[in-house]
Amino acid sequence: MNDKQEPLIQVIEQDGGDIEIIVDPEQYRPIMASLSQAMCGAFDVAGEHEKTVFRTIRELTLRGREERERKRLPFSRGN
Repeated sequence: MNDKQEPLIQVIEQDGGDIEIIVDPEQYRPIMASLSQAMCGAFDVAGEHEKTVFRTIRELTLRGREERERKRLPFSRGN
C-alpha cells in the first residue's frame, strides 16, 4: 500500500518562465506563518508578510534557474 501525500508547498516553473506556487489550502495559515518567520524574521499572524514570502520564493527560484543557465553557457571573452 503506497499512500503518497501531496507536498504542503510546490514551486513550479512554467514553460514561459512564470513561477507557480501552490500551498496546501488546509495547511495554508501554518505554512505561511512558518515561511514568513523563516524568511522575514517575524511571526506573521495577520498575513502582512505573505507577499514577501511569495516574492522571496519566486526570486530564489529565478536565481536558481539563472545560475543553472550560466553554468550551461560556454565561457566567452567577448569574441
